[in-house]
Amino acid sequence: MRGRQELLFSEDALRNIAVILVLGLFNLPAQAQKRSAIPPPQVAQEVRAYRMDNEERIVRELTEFLAIPNVASDAANIQRNAAHLVEMLEARGIETHLLPITGRGPVVFGK
Repeated sequence: MRGRQELLFSEDALRNIAVILVLGLFNLPAQAQKRSAIPPPQVAQEVRAYRMDNEERIVRELTEFLAIPNVASDAANIQRNAAHLVEMLEARGIETHLLPITGRGPVVFGK
């Protein structure tokens, strides 16, 4: 009988520990969000400073991208657009996938 009670206690203890861990994990995003929240005026200031520091490169990249014709019936240039977008995303550390679609241009998926 004692062995069965110890087993039940162990199962209850494990269940309680699991519940505590799960509840704790649900609370982590909220805690992380609270700790890392940056006031909106500071975000705006940092974005503005980044844009000003990188304006020449940003405009150059946009100009190069917009120079590629983007007409749905022009399959070759649609492919070039997709390839250029993949390059731009990967240069920023975004994992990309080029997903072909039969009869249409590819879809660029980034995560």
